[in-house]
Amino acid sequence: MSRLVSSRLVSKRKIMADGTVSISSSSTGMTSFATAVVSATALDVMDHHMRDSTWIDSPGQLYATMLLMGDRQGTSGYRTASPDHRWGVGRLRARMFGAGGLDGPYYWYHGGTCIGHGENWDLNLSGANMPDDVEAVKAAAWWYDNRHETNAGAVQVANVDISLRNATTQLVADQDIFDNKAVVFRSTWGVEPVILRISGTSGINGHNHPGCGSNQVYVHFAIFAEDSDRESPTYTPATGVGIAPESLEF
Repeated sequence: MSRLVSSRLVSKRKIMADGTVSISSSSTGMTSFATAVVSATALDVMDHHMRDSTWIDSPGQLYATMLLMGDRQGTSGYRTASPDHRWGVGRLRARMFGAGGLDGPYYWYHGGTCIGHGENWDLNLSGANMPDDVEAVKAAAWWYDNRHETNAGAVQVANVDISLRNATTQLVADQDIFDNKAVVFRSTWGVEPVILRISGTSGINGHNHPGCGSNQVYVHFAIFAEDSDRESPTYTPATGVGIAPESLEF
């Protein structure tokens, strides 16, 4: 489920979903049903956010937001960085980002930036130290490079890294050179700044973006930080209302 592009493997799997459907008291597993689950979730995400804004009406922004909904399961357990080349970002766990969907105190940002080779772009989530109750931080990014499609000769595709940092130290980083998507997660933070860094590492020269210019790639990102206790609002299994615990099996 990957393809070779200029000696790089670009993973085709992005996120996994349950492909089991019950018909007449029997269960059948199929990838076609899993595709419908992810597609329907994407429509729900667009419907929710387009009620008061149009930012989600961008394929790149929707892509980055959906990548945040993987449970980080990979071939060898839960991952803190880089999509798995067989599992992608893990199994789909649909979430509503914002009030009522993230456990406060929370932070939720989305956007995009132009990046060139050797450039860094930083986002400080709170502008200062995070509150002590904030423990879980997850960020995702996605970027388009037309050379993924053309596979022209030995052209190197754009390599972008993302990382989570405090004021002085890189704490976790996605440095996978094979993909055009990235995810990082960290579950323990002190009372310190939380900074998302997007870095143009290699392969960007030669890619031209109409809004960014020559030798630039446009990177879409989404990031949230929250209290990992997820007790506000409390999850009610009977109704599905509230913030489901990460350990919940579907």
